[in-house]
Amino acid sequence: MRISTITIISLYFCYSESLSFVEESEQNVNLQVATENGIVQGDERTTDIGKPFVAFEGIPYAQPPLKNLRFRAPQNPTPWNGVLNATQQSSNCFELRLRYLTINLAGKEDCLYLNVYTPKTTSKKPKLFNRDNLLPVIVWVYGGGFVEGSADFYGSKFLLDKNVVVVTFNYRLGALGFLSTGDSASPGNYGLKDQNAVLRWVNKNIHQFGGDPAKVTLSGQSAGSSSVIFHMISQRSRGLFSRAIAMSGDVTTRWSHQKYQKLVAFLFGAGAGIFTENTNELVEKLREVDFEKIKISQTFTVLWRMFNVMQDGLVFTPTVEPEGPDSFLVGPPYELLLNGQFSRVPLMIGMVTHEIGFFMKFIYLFKPLLVVLFTLSPKLIPNVLLSPKRSIIVADDNTDMEVGLKIIREYFSSSNSPFDNKAEEFLTDVFFMYPITRTVRAMSSFTPVYYYVNGHSDKFIKEEMEALDLPVDPNYKGTVHCEDLPLIWYNEKVLPPLQDKKIQTKMLQLWRNFMTTGNPTPGLEPAIGTLWPPVDNKTRVPYLFVDEDDVKIAYDYKKDKTDFWDNISNDYESN
Repeated sequence: MRISTITIISLYFCYSESLSFVEESEQNVNLQVATENGIVQGDERTTDIGKPFVAFEGIPYAQPPLKNLRFRAPQNPTPWNGVLNATQQSSNCFELRLRYLTINLAGKEDCLYLNVYTPKTTSKKPKLFNRDNLLPVIVWVYGGGFVEGSADFYGSKFLLDKNVVVVTFNYRLGALGFLSTGDSASPGNYGLKDQNAVLRWVNKNIHQFGGDPAKVTLSGQSAGSSSVIFHMISQRSRGLFSRAIAMSGDVTTRWSHQKYQKLVAFLFGAGAGIFTENTNELVEKLREVDFEKIKISQTFTVLWRMFNVMQDGLVFTPTVEPEGPDSFLVGPPYELLLNGQFSRVPLMIGMVTHEIGFFMKFIYLFKPLLVVLFTLSPKLIPNVLLSPKRSIIVADDNTDMEVGLKIIREYFSSSNSPFDNKAEEFLTDVFFMYPITRTVRAMSSFTPVYYYVNGHSDKFIKEEMEALDLPVDPNYKGTVHCEDLPLIWYNEKVLPPLQDKKIQTKMLQLWRNFMTTGNPTPGLEPAIGTLWPPVDNKTRVPYLFVDEDDVKIAYDYKKDKTDFWDNISNDYESN
């Protein structure tokens, strides 16, 4: 990539203006850390149980992706002089929030900053952190369908109480993070490359904050969970983390990758007033477009493609790239998993029992339309089939019709029409349960995989989620997408009620054990009460089931449905 000297100079001044520095009279050397790019000063705080920690917020991990750096891989941050004021979070990346079918645009382009939260040593030695006893580190990737989400939703206090160093960050979303032309003009995956830049920053700097670079756990939920698995299969992220936790997402589900990226790219360009058939011209002009036009065009593109989501996947998502110096993903994801071509680090992966229940208010709204469409044309019903190269979904009308009819008989034979009373189970199975299950089976042949299913549900949490404008029905029976997050992540608006503390204690201990040893139950602990075995691909599939008040080991989750989908795959997928 060639960038002119003038561009570099202009980016430097833009970058400098976005940072805040501590006046010499206000500097506190006891709260300062020297990173590779400069000194940062944090803010001392306490958890709810009185444990002291230091927050470093708004640390740049890449240059602002502006002007000529738009639609490019992140560039190393510019070093600074002075002491950076790292006491408050930076702006979120631009996100298109589609909650309650209302449209809300928030965030900026200049957003590639991270936060480090680290327990403060209780030693009387004049050290901010005990570097003689480095702590395990968790790097968190937020979800949001690759189009929304932000680091500021995820508070670190619960994990800090367990003596863990926590890293959160913002990464590019939507078109800015995942626009792909299918060629070198815009290969895509910029959001994943931002995440990779964070891992590289952590690898070089986290020891200065008391974190152990040899014990880095990469974790995420939903789109963040898919991102975790993408990092496991990417050569660029090899060696940057030693454990992985994936909550409610993988790389084989339909929504986690783009199907028609070039079509979407030109549609996005048209929304910004750019009409061309040349991908290089399209991207160069998009780099010059005003940010307001970018926001308008992304809204237009997402809304235009919304009704194709179940067939084609989410609009702006990861994609297989042409090989190049900055390539992040160059092979079909599922094929790489099957062949063991991924980072063989211990993996904890799972889901909640009623994932799609999170979206019930959307389903209530669109149910009449879905009933008509799927009754008239069963081929429109989503399925799990992959292409022969295992990178995109099969696009074969005859096959989709046959599979659609089998799905109706399996899931809706007792209903008057499709989506009448079993919509949630079917959509949960096709978008979450089965893809995650076969990912578990594929990866467990090569690395320890700890599989879980979370059935812990609480109406209070759903009510608080609804208050945050999430499309949750508080009266819905079952554990829905995102409902397990408050057990791990602190949010003052969504705190587990008192009766949840037992489960929360168990979950936090399982996470702490896994981050430390790579095994969630390295020994039988009274606080947990059971040993969680890894999946043995040659036997029944064990999983940890989290219910209302305890955890236990069970086997072969939803075997009747996994057998059904296995048969579909065996009958119709080409090897």
